[in-house]
Amino acid sequence: MSVSSETMLIDRLTRIESYRRAFIDLFGTTSMSTVSKALSVYIRSLVTPNSPFDRYIRGDKQALNEKQIRGMDLFREVECLACHFGINFSGPVPGPVLKMGDGFYELFPIFRAESIIKQLGFKQDKGRYHISGDRSHQWMWRVPGLRNIVRTAPYFHNGRASNLHDAIKLMAAGQRDMDLTEEQIDLIMEFLNSLTGEFPQQEAPMLPPGNNFSIQ
Repeated sequence: MSVSSETMLIDRLTRIESYRRAFIDLFGTTSMSTVSKALSVYIRSLVTPNSPFDRYIRGDKQALNEKQIRGMDLFREVECLACHFGINFSGPVPGPVLKMGDGFYELFPIFRAESIIKQLGFKQDKGRYHISGDRSHQWMWRVPGLRNIVRTAPYFHNGRASNLHDAIKLMAAGQRDMDLTEEQIDLIMEFLNSLTGEFPQQEAPMLPPGNNFSIQ
């Protein structure tokens, strides 16, 4: 959120009178906990149905073009589905294995492509370990969903892949120990593009006058 501390974030929000009143009315206070709750409620409203892929699996075989179908097959062949499966391509939904709110975590990276790891700093952050303190959780990360992935650059936990092409190439090397060809990367990108759904209409709120904070 372009802030360097929790204190800075709370200070910014409480200095905007409309936000300060809204947090008091809804939660009684402005804190990291209530900010998280507010963001969570908003994010749950971002349902983006009816992607080309959704239409395809419902029976519309014209919804995907030839390259997207080939990319979908390749996505399966190189075993991306080992982690990215389920309705959001982020692993199992709550049920027998996961409780509501639980995440599906995997080790990243698995293979030690030393040049990539050093270049992108993938070992500097130990992931879930920093939250749980469990040494077995070192470099374990929640598997992200892939819906609308073409719109959500940059990629990875540290944002070091600026585009989807590089993210796919790095995932193949780090998780599958594979060097994909440019054609293979292009096909997978085509498939991932088919996961872009229809976005709800929204009107972005404007900050009140006098609160144009600079980006830190």
